[in-house]
Amino acid sequence: MRTSALRFLCCPECRKPLRLEPRIITGPEVDSGWLVCANCPKAHPIVRGIPRFVASHRYAGRSDVPWRVFRDGLHRAGLQSRDAQDALAACTGWRRGDYGGRLVLDVGTGAGRFAEAAANCGAEVVGVDFNAAVDAAYSRLHQFKNVHFVQADMWSLPFRDEVFDLAYSMRALHHTPHPDLAVASAARVMKPSGTLAVLLDERGSVARGVGGAIRQCTTRLPLGVALALTAVWSTFSCPARMSAGRSGFEAPSLSRLDRYWRDRWLAAFEWSTATYHSALPVDDVRGWLQANGFPDVERIEGSAGVRGRKATDRALGLIAPSPRLVAHG
Repeated sequence: MRTSALRFLCCPECRKPLRLEPRIITGPEVDSGWLVCANCPKAHPIVRGIPRFVASHRYAGRSDVPWRVFRDGLHRAGLQSRDAQDALAACTGWRRGDYGGRLVLDVGTGAGRFAEAAANCGAEVVGVDFNAAVDAAYSRLHQFKNVHFVQADMWSLPFRDEVFDLAYSMRALHHTPHPDLAVASAARVMKPSGTLAVLLDERGSVARGVGGAIRQCTTRLPLGVALALTAVWSTFSCPARMSAGRSGFEAPSLSRLDRYWRDRWLAAFEWSTATYHSALPVDDVRGWLQANGFPDVERIEGSAGVRGRKATDRALGLIAPSPRLVAHG
């Protein structure tokens, strides 16, 4: 953690500033210490360079082992270059020049693929996730001076009101038990006129039924077994998916096949082992955004996603001085 993160971090419960009590500092990084609330008697640990706003069992066990595998594989394969930038541009509509000097929030950062893409465009990026994926992302990208990682619940973000210029969530909201609150929490921390883009994993009813039955089994598997099974599945499904839609069904290059396979493996592992995986209709997410200060929300063309700009006219009551969370059951 860099001390500059104190300007946007706050207590997730009372939203008051945090005081840093470092224990181990390596250069510009605080490797361990505490973030103490100035108001309520809460203290949040900094462990392995990452501020932690979740229970200790979420970061102290062996759950980060699979993410270390993906960290190393994704780094070697170079997935963060063109592929991630293209996907991020398709979801957000932002060009490279839109990132420069902006504070950008990556909600559900995972292994940090899109955080790296945004950072390479000149943004200062804050990646947040609720599981051990942040450890893999931090290990890969901690050398970036313009990237921060935080472990926290996405529906209770430890960030001050109206601090982020841009925000996106790439197929992450369906992994939280409270996606409506996650949208509301992200809306709260956005500046007026800031843009929020949300890409969903929308599935049909048949796929949801079959997928739910499969996940009844895969979520109970040991992590090592889940890693092996999803690797095998990705190996057999990758060539066919790579060929579909290509003229003449020509074989893709080995380097691109390797990048695509690792991406498929990561997606399959996340889907099969995540505690939560819900179907989120696009219209529901659009409604959540509109209820939290985003009056004009558009569907992202060719995808299951939406994006909108936060209102700026306080006189109309579209944004309260202290934005509240609006939950929908």
